[in-house]
Amino acid sequence: MNLISILSADNRSSVSVMINNNFRETLYTNESRSHSKVLPVYIKKLIDKYNLSKIDGLVVSIGPGSYTGLRIGLSLAKGIAFSKEIPLLPISTFEIVNYNINNQNDYSILIHSHRNCYFRQEYINSEKVGKAQVVDINDIKDTTIYYTGNEKYQNKQSNHIKLILDSETMLKIGLEHF
Repeated sequence: MNLISILSADNRSSVSVMINNNFRETLYTNESRSHSKVLPVYIKKLIDKYNLSKIDGLVVSIGPGSYTGLRIGLSLAKGIAFSKEIPLLPISTFEIVNYNINNQNDYSILIHSHRNCYFRQEYINSEKVGKAQVVDINDIKDTTIYYTGNEKYQNKQSNHIKLILDSETMLKIGLEHF
């Protein structure tokens, strides 16, 4: 299976490629607000480098996260999927983060929205509980927190664990769903 994943949910834009079920490469940047500039270039570079004549599907982040970044990534993915008549697999940002967490206790995943505000999803035994909500990260005290985004936020509590979103994880999730 040949898949391409597009991540645009936060400041870190990235594109990864999987060929014959094997991960090959990720191209990324931490340059803020560069999604529209780098994502199409990265996709073209990977297609050309690996001479991809057949793409079986696209995996794309659908949020929560950077509203503008998500719109750019989704629009690009949708345009490619329609033009090539291939399936498009949307992946929640919470699912991307949760994929690499090995914690059987209660915890929360927080995705940066703006200022100190984060989208929060609670988990018990690695399963979602309730609906996501917007919270101030400083108001959460008695649970382990895995969070992404907001480089200005200083980890003031030992139970706050910063994670980085990556499009390689999206390929693993995509392969399981296709």
